[in-house]
Amino acid sequence: PPAMLILHFALSDFTERNGSTEIWPGTHLITDVAPGGRAKPDTDERAATMPSVRMNMLAGSLGARDMRVWHRATPNHSDEIRTMTSMVYFRQFHRFPQHLTGSPPQFPEDARDLLSDKSKALYRYSLSG
Repeated sequence: PPAMLILHFALSDFTERNGSTEIWPGTHLITDVAPGGRAKPDTDERAATMPSVRMNMLAGSLGARDMRVWHRATPNHSDEIRTMTSMVYFRQFHRFPQHLTGSPPQFPEDARDLLSDKSKALYRYSLSG
């Protein structure tokens, strides 16, 4: 089952011209990755033999994917800025990824004390101490 899901909220239109994200459906099922969870060096060769799709969507649309799905940015050949906001959901049993351990914003101490126990559990990676 998925341990991490990501939701992409398109704040502008995502088109092939302005660099929509390219994904490889089904790659979340590939389990032969290098130590540390990184793709093996032959990823480009493998990707060339697998069909990919572009996440083209209108502003206001929502795209959802399993975090394990192979994806990449594509060049923006327009003068328009393509913007989105994303939200990542981690299942409780899943360990926080090592490459993200320093990135969560920290709650100020006085605000942390105001959180309910449920909120503290939800924001456990952003609470200092």
